[in-house]
Amino acid sequence: MTDKLKITIEVAGRRYKLTVNRDLEEAYRKAAKIINEQIAYYRGKQDIQESDILTMAAFRVALAYVAVQSENNKNSLAIAEICKEIEDALLSD
Repeated sequence: MTDKLKITIEVAGRRYKLTVNRDLEEAYRKAAKIINEQIAYYRGKQDIQESDILTMAAFRVALAYVAVQSENNKNSLAIAEICKEIEDALLSD
């Protein structure tokens, strides 16, 4: 049985009640904070409509996610290559 927790997060000035796994509470709160920081950044710019602010905030968060995924893929390939080299070295003896 997973330990559930009811939390309220605020994104873009709106409150959302969620039921989350207790061990993921911090991740949800950090995600909301990141989105709100991006929204605040774009709200500080002049002549940007609210819908554009939300779109750009979402785009920047998604872009950061893609960059992390790409880096993880590179690391996975490097680890696989190192494992192969170790295996080859062990088998050559």
